[in-house]
Amino acid sequence: MWKAEAMLLQRSVESVLFQGRKLAGETNAEKLERFARELAKEHARRRQQQQQAVEQASTDGDVPPPPAVVVPPAAATGGSTEAAEPPEAPPPPRRRRPRIAKSVLE
Repeated sequence: MWKAEAMLLQRSVESVLFQGRKLAGETNAEKLERFARELAKEHARRRQQQQQAVEQASTDGDVPPPPAVVVPPAAATGGSTEAAEPPEAPPPPRRRRPRIAKSVLE
């Protein structure tokens, strides 16, 4: 038997919260098949959703898209054409007090 086939026939050990570990209920091959089914189902759902969006866009083709709003750079700075001030620098790091050894205090 090939190594891969042997691994697919094994049951894995799973961790269970506050209960330790237990042997999995399905083999690795069964897990792989279940994952492949879920993946194919999700792919079909997304493809159908995409096709519906394309069909809806083609039927709504007679409605023009909303106009794009372009903000000129002068309006974005509050009407002035001067360069904006750079942001304020962060405060300097706080200094820690030096620790005094216990032998000095005694």
